[in-house]
Amino acid sequence: MAVHAVRLGVPQVKGKAVAATVAGRVAVAHVVGLRLAEGLMKRKPGKWTHAVQRMALVACIACGCAGSAFAAVTMLDGTPTTMQSNTERMISLRHQEHMWETSDGATHVIVNRGELTAGDSLQLYSTFDHGLTWVAGPRLSYSDRYSTSDGYLAGDILYLTHATPAGAIRFTRLQYVPGSGTWSQLSSELAYFGGDRAVAINPAMAVDALGTIWIAFVATDTATGNNYIKMLRSTTVPRVWADTGFVFGAVDNASIERSARPVATATGIGMVYTVHEKIYWASRENSWKPSTAWKRQQLFSSTASDNDPYASHFSVAADAARNIHMAISDGGRVGYFRFDAPSRVWSVKWLSNDINAGYIQTTVIDGSVVVAANYNSDVLVFRSVDGGGSFEVSHALVHPDPPSPEVSYQYPRIETTATTNGPMLLLQQYVDSDVQRLLLFNVPLP
Repeated sequence: MAVHAVRLGVPQVKGKAVAATVAGRVAVAHVVGLRLAEGLMKRKPGKWTHAVQRMALVACIACGCAGSAFAAVTMLDGTPTTMQSNTERMISLRHQEHMWETSDGATHVIVNRGELTAGDSLQLYSTFDHGLTWVAGPRLSYSDRYSTSDGYLAGDILYLTHATPAGAIRFTRLQYVPGSGTWSQLSSELAYFGGDRAVAINPAMAVDALGTIWIAFVATDTATGNNYIKMLRSTTVPRVWADTGFVFGAVDNASIERSARPVATATGIGMVYTVHEKIYWASRENSWKPSTAWKRQQLFSSTASDNDPYASHFSVAADAARNIHMAISDGGRVGYFRFDAPSRVWSVKWLSNDINAGYIQTTVIDGSVVVAANYNSDVLVFRSVDGGGSFEVSHALVHPDPPSPEVSYQYPRIETTATTNGPMLLLQQYVDSDVQRLLLFNVPLP
């Protein structure tokens, strides 16, 4: 394993106390890990064995992980892919879904390629060999370097929504032919356009058991500058989109910092949404009238003063029983929230102390719950085999040795599918000579 990988694994503890659950062995491990890492940095590649380097990195990881087992950490190197972009929004934002696995085992991802395409920047890529090669597919019309997308897969149809340069929201359906690797566009339509009254960004969507599609997005009133979260619904074919009339969270121009993610529950539809430093949960039952107000509650309030422009520090996935699993980052920590479908109660636990986490992904893998989060510029994989009851750090994803001066992992965005049968493919964004690229990790889970 690369010397560079160990160097990047050294945590920035910033003088904070280590969690009591690991304080005993971690205090010693931290000193040993730092000394090993410092020694490794002075050596050339190949001078140290994988076992020694693993010891150093695991010792450093131990300092940052609260209440998570870490003794069996497997280190994995990443492999550069051919996908490229010239926009930082190559894979964004964290609350949106950009990656899916089809019934034939292929994996597909929406990438924003910026101006590297002749217009229509959002493009679908597919891999049929677990990430060794990627094939370019359809592009989404009315998209540019600032567009962000979201989608869900139902059978062989991929439903997508994205914001346009004009501040509108579009809805697109793509048809996939398993085994052939081919995609075709079934439809693309305007779901929302505020004209000169409002600009929309960052949509996300879900479908409930009745087939109603819900799209939530952030809107800005052009006259007042006020920002707020709106929601659309559509129940008919051909689709007719209707404004629900509901606004979620505060309406103000203090900051645009907010985002929303609908998710189907066992009996209706719910939505995680953030406004400034607060995370909320709203839900409704399928039996309710469209005019019935959603039930709402606050889940969390941050005191970390994170400076994210869209408050997108969360990632949501649901399992087959419609339990909802959510990961957040707050003050560099990784948090895990679980919505129990029978009791409809949320619970929370912290998986780490401050490890400089800002980019997280939640994945359900054959019954296991997996949370991936950046650890400085590397990535840690937290795995639970008991439905979120307890977690262990199963893998540390590190970089090839060593990067050239033109390579930077400064903003370690990551992407996974919300559900997979395994292995778990994880993409991490990095910069190489001013070109945005994606590094692939093939994580052998479950």
